[in-house]
Amino acid sequence: MSFKIARIAGTAAVLTLLLAGPVLAENAGPMRETSSTSSTIESLKDQRKALEDRIKAEREKARADKAAATAAQAEAARACVAAAVDKREVAIAAGWSAYASGTTANLAARRTALAAAWAMTDRAARRTAISAAWKTANEAQRATLKTWRAAKKSAWEQSSKDRRACGPSAASEMSESANADASL
Repeated sequence: MSFKIARIAGTAAVLTLLLAGPVLAENAGPMRETSSTSSTIESLKDQRKALEDRIKAEREKARADKAAATAAQAEAARACVAAAVDKREVAIAAGWSAYASGTTANLAARRTALAAAWAMTDRAARRTAISAAWKTANEAQRATLKTWRAAKKSAWEQSSKDRRACGPSAASEMSESANADASL
């Protein structure tokens, strides 16, 4: 980009010299106008016009290049955020799957323990076994829930880091929040 600016600045310097030449010649004293002087002035005017057109074209090209670069950056940011969102959603789904599996296993263990407790004939032993079955099942379910919450939190934290790595425009555009999964 700085090379283009230097090239435009150089072109502007040449244009300045070309424009200053006739002015300096006029200030040098009275000259009689000849056909060669007239053709030189016309030639300089043509050169000036060509340089102005070239400068205009360079500026338009620089604007177009900048717009293309901005569009490419925006597309890259969108793709990066899409990948971060997909990674987060996969992690949340895996955490939910582990939670569901753990809950299913906890329920099966509780069912087995309660069935064994109710098969007991001694009333005191049965009450103790039922109480122990419920206590064990509740503790196991709390541990499963804790694991699910940790997995969900980890997925959102990693998503936030990944989103920030995509660049400032991508990170500021996100309106999602971890509270969206609070009901899970």
